[in-house]
Amino acid sequence: MKDKEFTDQEIDDLLKEYRTYTKKDSKLRLLKSLLNSLMVLMTFLVAILTLILVFKNQNLSIDDKYFNKSIKSDIQKTIKSNASLDVVKNIYTNRKEYSPSLTDLFNKSSDKDKYLAETPLSEVLSDMKTDYFLSEKQDTIYLKKLVSIIEAHEIINPFDKLEENQKNDFENLRFKLGEEYSNVSTDVNRITDELHNKNQLVVKYLDKSNVSFLISVVALIITILLSFYQIYQNRKERLLAILSEVISTRNKENKEKKEK
Repeated sequence: MKDKEFTDQEIDDLLKEYRTYTKKDSKLRLLKSLLNSLMVLMTFLVAILTLILVFKNQNLSIDDKYFNKSIKSDIQKTIKSNASLDVVKNIYTNRKEYSPSLTDLFNKSSDKDKYLAETPLSEVLSDMKTDYFLSEKQDTIYLKKLVSIIEAHEIINPFDKLEENQKNDFENLRFKLGEEYSNVSTDVNRITDELHNKNQLVVKYLDKSNVSFLISVVALIITILLSFYQIYQNRKERLLAILSEVISTRNKENKEKKEK
């Protein structure tokens, strides 16, 4: 009944204002289309990231360099041929480094034949010693030569497991202690091993935290886009509600004027 008291001319004027406003709203419609496209894109990206997290080899990263563990076979051959530590170090220094392929990244066992590029020679030699005791073939002459190479390397490069700044600090400590270093060398080597293990853990968890951060950023963007989309969806409903309220208010004012 209230709507009937509102004059046709006034209703027409309000409708014209509404149509004029909706024409100006074309940019918002374009924004809606863009938001829809972005939503589809972001959903696709999240799906891709999820698949990567599920199927990717977590021990490999496309940003890192690696070298093949076949280097152990090359070093073993030279040791059996009575090669010195210098020859072993030369093989290690000239190792071929490469980035993992996509096939490697999604192969759960592909990391088993790779060393991270930063893997020190001492770790490679230590693995060779472990391999010897795990193998069925026993060659005590080779083992003695290997142990001799390991001991020589530990004397010359006791801190090669560490990062460059840590290595420099320990080298300075050994230099300052001089002959007294032998009294604490065992403890220092133990500390060196602990630092090396912690460095590896830091790298491992840092890589995982970077992936988690990326997922969080994508999720935040999706949330923001959804919020804008919902705001736009409710925009027309609010406009109609405002028009209805305006019409009701005008009718009420007209009715009060007539009563007076």
